[in-house]
Amino acid sequence: MEEINIYCDESCHLDYSSNEVMGLGGIECPVAKIKEVGRNLKEIKRHFGIPEHQELKWSKISPSNLELYKGFINYFFIDDDLRFRGTIIKNKSRLRFTKKNTKSDFYYKMLYYIIIKRINPENRYNIYLDIKDTNSAKKIQTLKRYLNQTKLDCNVSEVVKSIQTIRSYESNILQLTDIILGAIVHLNNGYSESKAKAELISYIKEKSEKSLIRSTLLSEPKLNVFFSDADRMRLRGEDDL
Repeated sequence: MEEINIYCDESCHLDYSSNEVMGLGGIECPVAKIKEVGRNLKEIKRHFGIPEHQELKWSKISPSNLELYKGFINYFFIDDDLRFRGTIIKNKSRLRFTKKNTKSDFYYKMLYYIIIKRINPENRYNIYLDIKDTNSAKKIQTLKRYLNQTKLDCNVSEVVKSIQTIRSYESNILQLTDIILGAIVHLNNGYSESKAKAELISYIKEKSEKSLIRSTLLSEPKLNVFFSDADRMRLRGEDDL
């Protein structure tokens, strides 16, 4: 049995109406490797002359720090213990919500579908979400309950041990999630104004050997992406997440 952390983030979520593509994703890392990975990512920051606690974000990429961001991406691909899974949703303006099925409900349902596909009932999981607001406690506990209920046949009460929110500056792995997810969403939104961002996207394509514009196989172990369209998505009943 292995204990694994999953660090989840979102990009161009529903409040940003000008973007037609949004995404949610997470990076997995065994708990036994967290300190090692954290040290290595901090060392990359130090190598490029920035404080180890300075936050990296997709939105902050520029020509002056491009090599630093490439260093983070390169580390992701050489460390076999890190794995990314994301869901990309196109035409999000066509999503429809009600009082019983809100934007917030949709966000947690998408997290459910991202996480559940990666859970092995023989392992135990801790989920870390980039904090969005102060009113998420109930939704988080509901998400945890649904994830565990789905795995009841494993005869273990809690495959998912905990779900909690953290600030992105507190975790370099969460920052890495933000960068990879931001790159995929940026590409699919059709932006081209930043040469530095375009170069980093090309770098991720090269390292992953993926187009980043279509779904990978579900069995893809390293950079796993699923694309969907708002027209094909249906919100579930009021008793769901």
